[in-house]
Amino acid sequence: MNSIQYPENPPSGKRKLILDTALGLFVENGYLNTKMIDIANAAEIGKGTIYEYYSSKEALFTDLLQLHVVNRYARMKEEIAFGDASCREQLRRYILFDMETAQRFGNGKNFIDQLYQELPLNQCSDLKKSLGRLLHYRLDTLTSIITEGIARGEYASIEPKTAAFTIMGAIGAFISCRCGLFSEYHRSASDCTAAEVSFNNENYLLEMLLHGLSGNR
Repeated sequence: MNSIQYPENPPSGKRKLILDTALGLFVENGYLNTKMIDIANAAEIGKGTIYEYYSSKEALFTDLLQLHVVNRYARMKEEIAFGDASCREQLRRYILFDMETAQRFGNGKNFIDQLYQELPLNQCSDLKKSLGRLLHYRLDTLTSIITEGIARGEYASIEPKTAAFTIMGAIGAFISCRCGLFSEYHRSASDCTAAEVSFNNENYLLEMLLHGLSGNR
């Protein structure tokens, strides 16, 4: 995938107001249930003001996704690999990175997943490209960690990209549970069993990813 450069300057003024307001509404109501007029009313500006910055809701959301998610994942490798960390530690940081990003969106991982279900992406080319870049950065970073781990002798000799897809799925399910998708696990710590409390710890997921169900550890 070609490297695409995006402006690093954070939004300001009315553009920032529009984006901040839209983010809250998209998280709370979902993409389809958020209208441009809703954003304008919540931001206390005219609907026409939004169209001075964005030609459509898709364009607004694509900018929002790029600023808050895709640009962050574009720098994921350097944030994870600092300090000559072991591949185990890099994988732990990858899990935390995904979790922290999900928490920024309130209902977390589910919000991004819903886009694939809600939107006819073949009709939203720019948004489809942004989501494609997001997947690329996540997969590329995880594949690099696994490849390095194999070279260092930390991991077994496996096909890195296949393993990366498998691990991404496990992390996604873990975060969805943490965000309350599975209601039976979304309880206060005082109501949880010891096993459930362990499940809420990313180190438990890390152990499962590294050792699986094998009794030989």
